[in-house]
Amino acid sequence: MPAIPSACDRATIDLIASRMRDDENGAMALIADALATSPQDARLYLLRGAIQAQRGGGAEARADFSHAIVLDPALHAARYMLGHLELVEGQAERAVAIWTPLLPLKHEAMGCFASGMCEFVAGRMPDALAELRRGLDLSPPSDALASFFRTTVAAIERSMSEAPLSAAPTPDEEDGSHYLLAEYLSTRTQH
Repeated sequence: MPAIPSACDRATIDLIASRMRDDENGAMALIADALATSPQDARLYLLRGAIQAQRGGGAEARADFSHAIVLDPALHAARYMLGHLELVEGQAERAVAIWTPLLPLKHEAMGCFASGMCEFVAGRMPDALAELRRGLDLSPPSDALASFFRTTVAAIERSMSEAPLSAAPTPDEEDGSHYLLAEYLSTRTQH
C-alpha cells in the first residue's frame, strides 16, 4: 500500500486558491480530491473552512478551522479566522480566547491583527486601528491578506464616524477574498 503524502503540492493549493475566487463548487471538489491524498494538510481544512464560512456554514467552518489548528498550530491564519468567525457570530469572548496565543507575535502581521481585533472587542478603536495598521506595515504574507485587513480597517473607521458601533466586517462586506484569503495559503509552504 503506497504511503499517503502529508502535504498537498503547491500547484494544487494554487489551483484551489484560484478557483475560490470564482467557482466555490469547483474549489470544494478540488479540496475533496486533495484531502483524499493529503488528509493531514491543514491548509486544505483552512480553505474548506473559508468556503463554508463564506456560505454561512458556521459549524462546518468552525470544525475545519479547528482541525487545521490541531494539524498545524503554526498556521496562524486558521487561528485568526476561527476567532473572526466567532466574533462575527457574536461570541466576542471566544474570539479573544482564540486569538490570545497570537498576541505574543508582536513582530508578525498575524500577531498585530489578532491584537488589533482584541482591542476592537474591548472598544478601544484607536488602539485597534493602530495595531491593524502596524500589521499591514509588517508586510502580511499575501496581498489578499493585506486586502482583508484594509477592509477591516475601513469598516472600523466607518464605525467610528457613525453611531452605534457596528461589528467587525461580515463576509458580505469583505472584498471577495473569501473570508480566509486563499492567496495566503498559496504563498505558505507546508512544513
